[in-house]
Amino acid sequence: MPALGTHPEYIQPGDLKRMSSVLVLYNQAVEAGWLNGSEADRLFFIATAIRVHRTNCNDHVRVFVTIIRRNLRSYITQAQEDSARLQLKNYMNRQIGKGAAQVEPQNLNMSISKGRDGGFVRKLVNRVLQKVSPLGARQLAV
Repeated sequence: MPALGTHPEYIQPGDLKRMSSVLVLYNQAVEAGWLNGSEADRLFFIATAIRVHRTNCNDHVRVFVTIIRRNLRSYITQAQEDSARLQLKNYMNRQIGKGAAQVEPQNLNMSISKGRDGGFVRKLVNRVLQKVSPLGARQLAV
C-alpha cells in the first residue's frame, strides 16, 4: 500500500499510475490536511497524477507533490481533468462489478463532511463499500 509522508520518497512512481493507489494516496492527503476532501480536490489529485506521467521529467513524484502541496491548479488542463473524471468513473464502475448498477462517482459522495456526523457517515459508507467491493474499505479509510 502506498504511503504519503511529508517527503516524496514515500511515494513510488508506480503509485501514480494505478487508480487504486492514487485514491489511497488521495485519502492520506486529505487526512494529512493537504486537501479538504472535495470532489474538485479528488479530480485535481487524479488529474495531477495524469499530468506528471504525460510530462517529460526525471522525478514524477517530486513534480506531483509540488503541484499538490502548492495547490497549482492552473497547471492542470481541462483535458487532464476530463481524463481524470473518465478514469475515475471507469474505475468505480469496475469496482462495482459487471451486472451491478452503473454508478457515477459523484453519486458516491466520497467527500464526506468532517462535521459532527462525518465519522458516523464515513463508517457507514465504509461498510457499504466493503459489501460492494473488497477495495471499497481502503478508499474511505477512517
